[in-house]
Amino acid sequence: MPVIDHPVHPSTQKGEEFRYGCWNRKPFAKYYLVPVRTTSNSYAFQYSTAVVNYTMSKDCKYDMALNDPQCAGCKHINMEIQDVRNQKVPGQ
Repeated sequence: MPVIDHPVHPSTQKGEEFRYGCWNRKPFAKYYLVPVRTTSNSYAFQYSTAVVNYTMSKDCKYDMALNDPQCAGCKHINMEIQDVRNQKVPGQ
């Protein structure tokens, strides 16, 4: 079955200046608010909010970030990983 030849869509092409969406993003909030619904014995309910602390990692977890050109210069690359990768292995 023949396929119609057409030009590549511009949004799928990556240039040298292309960066991922997480590149130098704003820092995560320290906490966020979630809605809480409480029900009484009379089946009436009330809404309130609860504070949830942000406990996830704030550093980049992309394992190829140090070698990926789209990550170059990002401030979220974990410096500890860079230090470990730059160390020399004994015997080499």
